[in-house]
Amino acid sequence: MQVSQSTVDPSEIAKFEAMAADWWDPAGKFKPLHMLNPCRLDYIVTQIATEFDRDPKAEA
Repeated sequence: MQVSQSTVDPSEIAKFEAMAADWWDPAGKFKPLHMLNPCRLDYIVTQIATEFDRDPKAEA
C-alpha cells in the first residue's frame, strides 16, 4: 500500500521560485549570504574532518 500525501506547501514553492534568480546572483540582495559561504564551508569541512580524525586542509 502506497500513500501519496505531500507535505509541500504550494505557497512556499511560489515564494522560493520568485526569489530564485536573486538567490544565485552573488551581487544581488543575497550578497551577504554569498560572502559568508566560504567561511561557512570552511567551518563545516573542519568539523567533519575533526569528527573523522582527518586533516581539514588535505585534498579530498
